[in-house]
Amino acid sequence: MDPGEPDRRKVLRVAQEISLAKILASNDKRTRDRGVRKLGKWLAARARAGLRLSEDDLLRVWKGLFYCMWMADKPLVQEELAEAISRLVHSGGDLDFAVSFTACCLRTMAREWAGIDHLRLDKFLMLVRRVVRQLLGACSREDWAPRSLEAVGAMLEATVLSRGGARSLSAHVCEVLLVELAKASRGHLPEDSLLALLRPFAAFLGRAGDRFLRAHVVDHVFHHLIRQSEFGQDCEARFAAWRAAGFPGSSWEQMARVEVSDDEDEEEEGRDPGSDGEAELDPRAGSVHVDLRPLPFSPEAVAKLLLDRRAATFKLCYRRSLKKLAGDFLLMSAGKYPLSLQGLQGVRRHIAQVRQGFKRERRTAKETKRLMAFEEELRQQTGGKRKSKKRKLKK
Repeated sequence: MDPGEPDRRKVLRVAQEISLAKILASNDKRTRDRGVRKLGKWLAARARAGLRLSEDDLLRVWKGLFYCMWMADKPLVQEELAEAISRLVHSGGDLDFAVSFTACCLRTMAREWAGIDHLRLDKFLMLVRRVVRQLLGACSREDWAPRSLEAVGAMLEATVLSRGGARSLSAHVCEVLLVELAKASRGHLPEDSLLALLRPFAAFLGRAGDRFLRAHVVDHVFHHLIRQSEFGQDCEARFAAWRAAGFPGSSWEQMARVEVSDDEDEEEEGRDPGSDGEAELDPRAGSVHVDLRPLPFSPEAVAKLLLDRRAATFKLCYRRSLKKLAGDFLLMSAGKYPLSLQGLQGVRRHIAQVRQGFKRERRTAKETKRLMAFEEELRQQTGGKRKSKKRKLKK
């Protein structure tokens, strides 16, 4: 709120915001849809006039948008509304508005999260995912400049990764962030920009004490980065082929990839070999690409980022965690897959049980041979003949 703005304009703006919030919270679907369209035009008009909204203004707007989503029923209606609300991120016309709009969304969700019942939880999770996707789409308009993702990372550090927030909401944002980044970037993302986005998460691992959220950041941010890489996908594909073939050889690392022609690959997937290779779009998920291209990154650079954060951390357990996580990326740079493959523990148990069965059979055969040798030895000691006892008849 500008300090030099006249009081009359302040009162008028707040009255407009309250009026829009009432329309958005209506129990009539047509009224709510009209309110969302009216809100988008109002935000765009203020952006063209150079009148910026403060954080308090956006929080009042998001109060109405929250109850607009609350009143929406039926899956298709909820998906359409979530897409319409998320597109309001672009109403301000620049990245600063998009970041502020998303920050107020996350703060509103964190404030109201405890009051959301399990029947309405899924649609709010979908709304958060789509708002994050549109924010990353705004970053793509900036050509993925490191400055844009630094602003996104600072916003996440102040909302999702701050103390006192909703843990499940923060965990959901950690789960969808890199997936939506892969959808928005289509594999064309500078490494410096990705490191700028990862820097707040590395700082979080160096200071936070919430074990649940720390484990989520490690698994769904840093380890997900390894799994989604071409090297990680190749290792998991070879392991799946090794398991499907009945575990031949001594390790899945002995499996080799077989090159298949494009026509054969398209026939196996049920596509027309003469069709073009354009990726399909999912209309239910906001018309995004179904297949995800891996995010390019340097394991050495990510390891250096974690080790630099370790040098600035004083608590021993956090230093060990950062060192172990950096070691995973160093192993990846050396050509070794550092993560446990899905199902590998079950395979190891199966192999151990088979080996235990072989040992049991060998032990049984050994004991049988020993008993037969003992019987043969007894036979030899008695001369191989049985002594018959004659009955003496009493006279």
